[in-house]
Amino acid sequence: MSRPVVAIVGRPNVGKSTLFNTLAGDRISIVQDTPGVTRDRIYADVTWLNYNFTIVDTGGIEPESIPRAVSALEHAVCAADEAVR
Repeated sequence: MSRPVVAIVGRPNVGKSTLFNTLAGDRISIVQDTPGVTRDRIYADVTWLNYNFTIVDTGGIEPESIPRAVSALEHAVCAADEAVR
């Protein structure tokens, strides 16, 4: 049986990568005060409260910054699509 996938999606600089690292139990994603640091999807298999699943860190979605947001949105949509399969 495959693991469930949980995508962490949201606006830039709200703590998505920090949450990802906390759940993963390691500093996998880079965390900075500068928006746009996470550009690609980052995956980790985790166990939390006896549940096994894969988490996905995604870049922030900022509709006003279309060129950068389009790429981040595509990654976030792919991660969300994987989460519902």
